[in-house]
Amino acid sequence: MSIWPTPMMSADKTLNELPVDERSLQRWQESLAALERDADAALGLPAAMATLHENTLHEKTRVDTWEPPVELGPLPQIFVERARALASLQQRAAARLAAARADVEHELAELTRPRRQVQPVYVDVTG
Repeated sequence: MSIWPTPMMSADKTLNELPVDERSLQRWQESLAALERDADAALGLPAAMATLHENTLHEKTRVDTWEPPVELGPLPQIFVERARALASLQQRAAARLAAARADVEHELAELTRPRRQVQPVYVDVTG
């Protein structure tokens, strides 16, 4: 009997050995597709902003907060490459959003730039 714990299986081996049911595959497919749509929308920011602006003229647009999917289980091996590509896409989208935010902050700073104090000038019209 050894005092050392038994070595754990690697993550890749564990993923490959887990049975994947069709419902789990479908949930992963839907979750990845939703995240890809969101990242694509963020990368197409000017068009998305124009649409958002147009919508707000007619009705209030509610922005949904993201909530992690439930009961996905471990990522099936068949989606590993897709998940890596999605992570790269999300990084590009995050950089694009950060740049857009910096642009807006710069524009707002230009709008709220303090003006020079102007001293009032009085003209004596009476005499």
